[in-house]
Amino acid sequence: MRHLFIVNPKAGVRNSSTDIQEEILGVLKESEYDFYVTKAKGDATDYVKDYLNKHQDTEIRIYACGGDGTMQEVAQGMQGFQNAELAVYPSGSGNDFLKYYDAKSVEAFKSIKNLVEGRCQYIDLVKVGDKIAVNEFNIGFDANVVVKQAKIKRWPLVSGKFAYDIGVLSAFLGKIRSNYKITVDDEVVFEGVAILGAVMNGKYYGGGYLCAPNAIVNDGLLDFCMVKDIKKTKFLGLIKDYKIGNHINKESKAYDYIIYKKGQKVRIEIDKEWPYSLDGEIFFTKDVTIEAIPNAIKFVLPLDLINTNKVEEK
Repeated sequence: MRHLFIVNPKAGVRNSSTDIQEEILGVLKESEYDFYVTKAKGDATDYVKDYLNKHQDTEIRIYACGGDGTMQEVAQGMQGFQNAELAVYPSGSGNDFLKYYDAKSVEAFKSIKNLVEGRCQYIDLVKVGDKIAVNEFNIGFDANVVVKQAKIKRWPLVSGKFAYDIGVLSAFLGKIRSNYKITVDDEVVFEGVAILGAVMNGKYYGGGYLCAPNAIVNDGLLDFCMVKDIKKTKFLGLIKDYKIGNHINKESKAYDYIIYKKGQKVRIEIDKEWPYSLDGEIFFTKDVTIEAIPNAIKFVLPLDLINTNKVEEK
């Protein structure tokens, strides 16, 4: 097996590429790996695709060193190659997908040795047209928050979670409602005014919001969650339940405003062009279909997580 490290120097609050390379040298010989520092948005996808084309007869473990956006770009470049595995070394500000495996800490992933010695499980991916995501699709208010968050993360010493919280308040001051038609597996489940919608493979987004408590990354299904129209003042009061995943419980004050469904395909139609986010990358649409790709990619589980029985290999 050969190892390829893709490092985003702009992920997180500082450039950690030198620290990562020093850690690699304590685990692997220089002849066993390649190391690439990305230069621009989308660069990781192009580099990974070209690298795999040149190494089609070799098993490649690819390490996305950055945040959820870096992970998404690497996964996008891996599409169509059966000889590649995806590992994630969290040096970004969010790394929400990894919280699926351990909500309290992503430290098990932040070890090159753990990842090199780790084992794989197949996980699903999220497909939107010719784009894929590993963790999430979201639209409406949430996507506006991501737009705000991207700007706020440039502030000194602002983490992904804190940047998201500030983004929530900033977006809250603007327009938050749109008219939606939602179809899940060919059944219309909602028509009307709503504030936000998310289609999840993992459980968390936005720096730690537990949007999809029932999500399973290898069940071949997506978890759809929508917040219906609600007064802004009441919405603020329900954010806590949404953040801890209590919004889908009947006892929660948020429950009456929530639609939560599982399905293989979700179509979202909107009355005007609106931003949507794929693992933190922003696009715009009026009509979009999101699909699950079952068992689409081999994902590396750190050895420590396997040894502590927090996850199972599959």
